[in-house]
Amino acid sequence: MPLLAACITDLLAPKDVVGECLGIGLSICGLVDITQGKLLLAPTLGWQNVSIRDPLQEATGLPVIVENNV
Repeated sequence: MPLLAACITDLLAPKDVVGECLGIGLSICGLVDITQGKLLLAPTLGWQNVSIRDPLQEATGLPVIVENNV
């Protein structure tokens, strides 16, 4: 998550960005618990029980919504 958070921070850094970012929406393949913002199982990625929302919220200070991409 640190690399993803750093990329998001870099995207929001330019002073010429119009408007204000109100939050982050992340769509990921696999079985997602949207209430906890957690990836429960993504066999193609080899991930299981990975918290997505909380680390990104802490790193960016923005609300994060995690959804399944299908």
